[in-house]
Amino acid sequence: MRQLGQTVALTAGGSFALPPIASMIRATLVPGANRQFVLRIENVSTSSTLATSQGARAIGLSPVVWALHTADAPLFTPGAPDRGEGLELVAESGRGQDLGTVLQTLSGRPTPISPGVFAVHRDPEPLYALGLADLGLGLERLAESGNAAVLRDAIVGNAGMMGLSSTGGFDTPVGKAQPGPARPGDAYELTVSGVPGEHVSFATMFGWSNDWFFATRPEGIALFSAEGTPRRGDVTGDLAIYDAGTELDQELAIGPDTGPQQAGPDAGAADPVDQVREVPVAAHGFRASAHLRVTLEPQ
Repeated sequence: MRQLGQTVALTAGGSFALPPIASMIRATLVPGANRQFVLRIENVSTSSTLATSQGARAIGLSPVVWALHTADAPLFTPGAPDRGEGLELVAESGRGQDLGTVLQTLSGRPTPISPGVFAVHRDPEPLYALGLADLGLGLERLAESGNAAVLRDAIVGNAGMMGLSSTGGFDTPVGKAQPGPARPGDAYELTVSGVPGEHVSFATMFGWSNDWFFATRPEGIALFSAEGTPRRGDVTGDLAIYDAGTELDQELAIGPDTGPQQAGPDAGAADPVDQVREVPVAAHGFRASAHLRVTLEPQ
């Protein structure tokens, strides 16, 4: 991915003089009420703007794919290959549906996520048990206040008995000097070791909630394919949003006992449904993939 200069070298030889951007397209931003903005993308070319071997002509613009973001480079990274998310179709044929679908999947309400815990294992559900009450190992502290230390220490201390080949925690976003939450645009990275047949599971707090947490599905993320080769790339589909069942839910980011709003641990009322369960899309409106992207990279 690279920025074009004023003179573009052609694949078949020769070069092409690119008109000034201002003679082809104009973008204007107009603020409105309630933090809204109108972005106008206007084709300002004329029938003589583009000089070709077949004569002069106007510029054509395709339908627009857009994203509102806080992190840098939501569509492409200069100097890096195309991400394979649909930008190639936009650039080559003006078809933006694939890229728009990817961006919609990755869009949602921003929330910080807390430091978390991880485990490498073979048997499912190393961190929680669906349909059962919290196991009392520290998941409640993680899901309600983002305190991962209790659960981390519990699984590290009982790893052998629980059949976990590797355990630990993560608490410092990439590029940051101090431990803390990962806010929109931040990321945690962890390095694990495993063999074919093993999976990795992790859990981290959904920051703006009472007791929701992001976690891998019960079986975890398989580190190897069925053929025994290391998996790589996007594995966000192996993730879900769960309710720990320890505190009654309030409006996300607004309720007085959610995340940073709460006066202290255990400030909210008890949940009458005392069991860990997946938060359905009908209840929240977004899948885990609207908040997080999880990737595997073999070393």
